[in-house]
Amino acid sequence: MKKRRTLIISLLLVAALALGIGYAATSETLVWSGAAENEAITFSVKFSDATEAVTAASAERETIIADLSDAGTPGGITITPEVAGLKEVGDMVVFTYTVTNYSDVDVKLGALEFANDGNNEYFSIEYGTWSETEIAPNGTSVVTVTVKLAKVSDIAQSTTFTINALAEPVNS
Repeated sequence: MKKRRTLIISLLLVAALALGIGYAATSETLVWSGAAENEAITFSVKFSDATEAVTAASAERETIIADLSDAGTPGGITITPEVAGLKEVGDMVVFTYTVTNYSDVDVKLGALEFANDGNNEYFSIEYGTWSETEIAPNGTSVVTVTVKLAKVSDIAQSTTFTINALAEPVNS
């Protein structure tokens, strides 16, 4: 009985193997292929405009420079003006900077990073925030920076500050 049982199991295994080989020999391999492409985008976000407003009658400006520049890396935008010529405590310059999205996609503006040259004894600097954090193509966002003379000196004083911001395309 045991031999018969072993024979039946062996025949079933041979039959299953034969069916598997026969099926594989007569079937076709399906090959799925596809392609994925991403469309090249234009990505350009820059400081596009700068204005300054001097407050106080005594604020004769020797130098106020608004250097509009692009850091040259996607998303990197930096601007560094210099302030000099403020005469009395409380005299101030308010800079208004506009950033334009020249890209063909929506852009999200990151947090602003500010730095100054450390001349905090004579100047106080107040930094604003973006008016819009997400801007459409050809859209703009504005930030203001106020520089006040905090202390008068016998020696002419000046200060510089840097605004750096990151921008990145919004995933659609």
